[in-house]
Amino acid sequence: MRQIDVIIIGASGMGGGELLRYLMQHPLANPIQLVSRSRAGESVASVHPHLGAYAQMRFEASLGLPSGESSDPLVIFCAMGHGEFAQSWPALREQLAELSQQRKVVVIDISADFRLSDPAAWQQYYGEPHPCPQYLDDFVYGLPEHARDAIASTDRIASPGCFATAINLCLLPLAGRISSKHVAVAAMTGSSGSGNRPSEGTHHPFRAHDLRAYQMLRHRHQAELEMMLAANGNEDVRISFVPHSAPLVRGIFATVMIDCDSAAEARELAGLVSSCYEKERFVQYTTASPRVAVVAGSNNAQVSASHEGRSLLVMCAIDNLGKGMAGQAIQNMNIALGLDESSGLQAAAVYP
Repeated sequence: MRQIDVIIIGASGMGGGELLRYLMQHPLANPIQLVSRSRAGESVASVHPHLGAYAQMRFEASLGLPSGESSDPLVIFCAMGHGEFAQSWPALREQLAELSQQRKVVVIDISADFRLSDPAAWQQYYGEPHPCPQYLDDFVYGLPEHARDAIASTDRIASPGCFATAINLCLLPLAGRISSKHVAVAAMTGSSGSGNRPSEGTHHPFRAHDLRAYQMLRHRHQAELEMMLAANGNEDVRISFVPHSAPLVRGIFATVMIDCDSAAEARELAGLVSSCYEKERFVQYTTASPRVAVVAGSNNAQVSASHEGRSLLVMCAIDNLGKGMAGQAIQNMNIALGLDESSGLQAAAVYP
């Protein structure tokens, strides 16, 4: 391939802007269309002033698929609001079936629309029926460190939620080995996780010097945690997840607490976490506490595990826009196209 043609649907939001920032660093990426109904006709510079390389590109109101054969793959990133992409997927699916005869087409959804395999779970956590439950199986849940082979063999990927990414990086090394029937999770997130439309709970003047919990025990990403544990041998584990709104812009810090049956089990599980990510490019194990500041602006994650008696503590820090969203989507793209997994993602975090 000479290049990767890229379309972003929902390009004017935080996720779309972060995708563009990473694509600027990718040696093969060639954005050909940026779709935003709300910003149609406006320049990228007017919405994302930090993206100088794409400053003169303009947002388009609707998707226009390229035609003709090509040896270059087409990657479509969907960064729309939850439920929106699923409504358009049946029609787009038909269009892509024809286009896929002419070139390789990869679709990566960074919304929640195709993360859950069970339509009943979608309705429970999102409060409405899924728009196209018959197509939920089209997409692979794209957490690279725990689904690399599945991602490499598909062209439809649902990138995990930001909280779910951090917490699953803590939990999945232990999957199938947890004897406890209950896992407690507390996690904090920065304001960028709420997107670029401020509300009373997300607007900077109201949250800048505050710390509060929200959606206690009923956050939507809990469904992803339950799904992944069940798929990996712990379907009977109950998760109590309490998210917190933290006074920072970027970052997620997750703390997972498990009361094991014995001190020996706690020690063994802590060892599983430390060994799980030894060869991973983007997940670093640390014997100290993970730190949001040393992963912000990157696709990196820091993970640690501690034990005392029967108590096991696993922690993770990520950038919610990086490893929790756009960076991970680029990582999934690289895997699906057979590229070096770190292409476009090698930049270090911005520290301090």
